[in-house]
Amino acid sequence: MSEGLRIYNLFPTLAGTIRDWVQHLPRIAAMRFNAVYVNPFHYPGFSGSLYAVKDYYRLNPRFRADEAGDDDALVRLFTDAARARIARDYGSRDQSYRQGQRTRYQPSALVYP
Repeated sequence: MSEGLRIYNLFPTLAGTIRDWVQHLPRIAAMRFNAVYVNPFHYPGFSGSLYAVKDYYRLNPRFRADEAGDDDALVRLFTDAARARIARDYGSRDQSYRQGQRTRYQPSALVYP
């Protein structure tokens, strides 16, 4: 019998920068979660709220820290690490990633088991 989907909610403002998110993955895996949901981490609007997104294709500067580089590359750093440490039996739900195509991340990232 399958244990089913167990989703860990990673709240970016508590977890720090994207590089810090990766450091949380061993603890998340040790608690037997097999998916990670990340609350919005996109460029905020005037209010600064995570939920008042101004640009879905830009990373919120508070999660970048002083890290230079492409927003997609920073987000991929986390998703690659999460797939390696958390996700199981990664399937065809993300064919574009498996085929090496560059795609923009979507609002909030869910790593499927």
